[in-house]
Amino acid sequence: MLSRMYPSPQDLQDLIDHTSPIDNRPVVMCEYAHSMGNSTGNMKKYWDVIYKNDRALGGYIWDWIDQGIVKTDENGVEFLAYGGDFGDKPNSGSFCINGVIASDRTPKPAMYECKKVNQPVEISEINAQKGEFKILNRHHAINLSKYELSWNITENGVVIKQGTIDQLTTAPFKTSALKISYKKPKLKAASAYYFNIEGKLKSNELWAKKGYIVFNEQFKLNYTVKEATTVKSASALNIIDKENVITVENKNVKLQIDKGSGYITSYISKGTSLIASPLKLNFWRAETENDEAYRKATKKQNELDWMHAGDQFKAEQVAVVKNENGKAIIDVLGTIEKPKTEVNLQYTILGNGQVKVSYTAKINDRAPNVPRIGMQFDIPNTFQNVTYLGKGPQPNYADRNYGAHVGLYSGNVNSMNYQYVYPEEYGNRTEISWFKLENPKGKSVLVSGEDKLNFSVIPYSTQNLQEAKHTNELVNRDVFTVNIDLNQTGVGGDDTWSPGAEPHDEYLIKPGTYQYQFYLLPSDLKTTIKNPKSIKF
Repeated sequence: MLSRMYPSPQDLQDLIDHTSPIDNRPVVMCEYAHSMGNSTGNMKKYWDVIYKNDRALGGYIWDWIDQGIVKTDENGVEFLAYGGDFGDKPNSGSFCINGVIASDRTPKPAMYECKKVNQPVEISEINAQKGEFKILNRHHAINLSKYELSWNITENGVVIKQGTIDQLTTAPFKTSALKISYKKPKLKAASAYYFNIEGKLKSNELWAKKGYIVFNEQFKLNYTVKEATTVKSASALNIIDKENVITVENKNVKLQIDKGSGYITSYISKGTSLIASPLKLNFWRAETENDEAYRKATKKQNELDWMHAGDQFKAEQVAVVKNENGKAIIDVLGTIEKPKTEVNLQYTILGNGQVKVSYTAKINDRAPNVPRIGMQFDIPNTFQNVTYLGKGPQPNYADRNYGAHVGLYSGNVNSMNYQYVYPEEYGNRTEISWFKLENPKGKSVLVSGEDKLNFSVIPYSTQNLQEAKHTNELVNRDVFTVNIDLNQTGVGGDDTWSPGAEPHDEYLIKPGTYQYQFYLLPSDLKTTIKNPKSIKF
């Protein structure tokens, strides 16, 4: 056979296409998809090539399992140690921490992506709205009779229709038609509908129990639904415009904007403080090991300028542009000197306490690529219960979300994310319609995007994650970090030592103009719970 170590997907295709006409040996990647830290992007791209070419055998992910060793620091705190932590010289640092499962056999988020791209059955859409699909059996020697097919339709993540199909007979390497009959649901305004299919084991196997999901698919039902209705508030707002701060308040809400930074510094809804630090611009993520590798290999160190760019934003104009009928609008115009960026923030505050943030950033074309486009704030760590509608349940990124499906998920900030041995960016979710943070008293803040968002909520500061080299160096605080992003660059992972560690071009965020809008909705509003996407003003 022909073999290569760590080719890109295009390199793999080129190897298949450009070998000698008399050499038709199978092609295998003896190592690929370096899974070091928050990595293993591009798996679907690799397997699109493999499935398309008969000569492609596949490859061996490097590697299966982390080889960390539990160690205790001088304060009695346990952490997983790696090369150099035992006085060993020379060493390869964390290069023994690159498995798709952790040292304690816990699956990492990357495992779910690998499972999805390697699943032995593929279902594709002919017309999902008519229940028409194709099912491909990739098994070498058995038909699909060992699986039961279950399906459901969700409305904003809630199952509204469901059923099962017991008889599957598709032969090995064959494709069959699959028809699922259902009645069109009664559509609701500003709602999203998905068709989900799961293939489950009918009986116990040596390697899994009855009911284990071996393959799954999700299809968006592109129904035309009514637009969201515009929310109005009759509660008048009082605006106090002083030299350094603008205060917008009534009996429901008190919000303050600092004129120097242009940021919302206080947001109190009916006596509950919903932010513990300013809602500020954020262009940075704690470097992944792939980030560190490609920046070192390509000398793209000017990307580090984005680390503190949000703190360097200077508001040049902060003005009240409207205050009538229970609605106040404040415009903020300003700049970041390095990397050169012009920013317009607009805050719309309703008398009932709802806030809309509109964001436009114009990044100079000479600026380096951006790790993320978003905003960040801290929230008291009592707001630990999370519910969201978007891709999950495992953390996912632009180039590693094929194995994540849109659904309604919930969890706890302290346990819902896999935390990497070498601290770095983690916990992101993509294609988010809304997310809610709630405290034990039932008080909450809900963030809803005008369009799809990325979000994460983590116990540590970005700076702490950036600087720490082991988990025992992470500092728990009385607040959580909340990221509300338009986008974040992919995680990459073709390797972790060369320019190939960088995310692929389509998953980079390049200089340009970026715009997005999101709503902050306090828990006191009943309308925020049923369907947050119906909120618009």
